[in-house]
Amino acid sequence: MTRARSGMTLLELVIAIAIVAMMATGGAAAFATIIDRQETIRYASAEVERAAALRETLRQWIVQGEPQIQQGGVPLGGRGGGAGGAQVASVAPGSRTGAASNVGVTAAASTGNELTLTTNAPNPLMAANVRIRIFVDVDDNTPEQGLAIEYQASAQTPLMRRELDRTVGDLTVEFFDQRTGRWIPSTEAATGQPIALRIAMVAVEGASLPRLLTLPLTIVFGEVTP
Repeated sequence: MTRARSGMTLLELVIAIAIVAMMATGGAAAFATIIDRQETIRYASAEVERAAALRETLRQWIVQGEPQIQQGGVPLGGRGGGAGGAQVASVAPGSRTGAASNVGVTAAASTGNELTLTTNAPNPLMAANVRIRIFVDVDDNTPEQGLAIEYQASAQTPLMRRELDRTVGDLTVEFFDQRTGRWIPSTEAATGQPIALRIAMVAVEGASLPRLLTLPLTIVFGEVTP
């Protein structure tokens, strides 16, 4: 007479444990992959939002302001510290004309390409007619790196500086010349008739920028602020 077996043999128990272990390992790997993908998506979304915010801030400063072109004392390339009191002329997006004036600037070194403007758009000082210098800071004596701004409400107020994006390694500023129908460097803008402005950014060596920041930002003078 054969007795009915209750329970599992040792071999069956070992096989069952091995199967459960393999399933748990596979599930953990799949769960880790899902977590990694979600983290990547969140990081990418944050990068896009940051790039969009920076791009829109620059656009508003320009559209609601008066970009200035240098009329003398402009370096033709390499590191520079601004106009050093050189004469500049406002090129207002609304009127495309402006009176020349002398504007003092800091000695902070830049890559050479930069843009100075006076704007009424929201800014760090939350004041009207704030002068902002947009440049790539390469000065070893300043804590800021990459794309930065220097700003002040007037020549009598302290000059302040803020870092915008340290992954930006260089900045290109060009004006569209109505007379020649071509884009010219900012260093040549005083000899033309600027009717539009274009800014392009590139990443520092070994880094990358969100694609949105690599696309040129083009402003046509006379553009209406939404």
